[in-house]
Amino acid sequence: MIFENVELQNVAEVKDGPTGGVCFQRVPDSVRRHLNEGAQSRVLAPACGEIRFVSDGPTARVTLSAVEGALKVVPFFGQFRHGEPMVVGPEPKTIELTMPENFLNWLPELEARDSAFSPRVCRLMLWGSQPCFHGVEGDGVRPPVARRLGADLLNFGMGGACQCEPEFADWVASRDDWHIATLALSVNMMGFTHDEFRKRVTYTVNAVAGSNHDRPVACITLYPYFGDREFLGDGDEAKADDFREILREVVAACPHPNVTLLEGREMLTDFAGLTTDLIHPADDGMIQMGENIARRLLPLLARIPRES
Repeated sequence: MIFENVELQNVAEVKDGPTGGVCFQRVPDSVRRHLNEGAQSRVLAPACGEIRFVSDGPTARVTLSAVEGALKVVPFFGQFRHGEPMVVGPEPKTIELTMPENFLNWLPELEARDSAFSPRVCRLMLWGSQPCFHGVEGDGVRPPVARRLGADLLNFGMGGACQCEPEFADWVASRDDWHIATLALSVNMMGFTHDEFRKRVTYTVNAVAGSNHDRPVACITLYPYFGDREFLGDGDEAKADDFREILREVVAACPHPNVTLLEGREMLTDFAGLTTDLIHPADDGMIQMGENIARRLLPLLARIPRES
């Protein structure tokens, strides 16, 4: 989304903020109101969304706040992280971003390299509470226009609250700004009956895949967690295996040719990659999952028709 003189990445809607400026969310209210209570809250979090812009000068000032709680801000110039992460609270805070002198001197050489982002693009990666943007100041500040050689992530994950509502599936399917999708379906639904899980997953997979057969859709079975019999087994290991099998059957029966199945236990093979709650991945687990999923997605990306 282009808003004033910046690009808001992974943002679907902006609304007036409680202390001025605008707060933003990953899902518009027209969809959000159909989600379960937990998901309605989760989609307000930025989930590594970004504010991006280019400035003609070496310094720019960005003012942000958190709607409540704390917002973590990680600055980058292009693909290069700049300094340490910062924390912003409910009171507006102005962050000054100055390109280091040696980095500024190396710009011509860095710009000559193939890269997903020009080193002139200032990127503020956001995590934590819902952000509120109050503006950016600097010489010639404008949204970036760049050739993208890699993938630019749109993250619609809803930690602990993914329940495959049909309205959400329809909204993802209707978007024209993605080329490949992963659907992790989903340990968050272990409280559903087998029939309801099958119904919701079938609708989600078919709706997203059916929106455009040129866009690959990779469906991921449950990742390993504390309930699996080969690890701890807490009484629902049979149901977890049943849900994995249901997703396999849904993918096999899907009438659309662009659907692929990924086994979650093949994406995360080391149980020690989890945190101490034995369900959420730690950094090592995330890295392993990312590498394995990317390896499986690369041949799918190669099949996507090139835009002229």
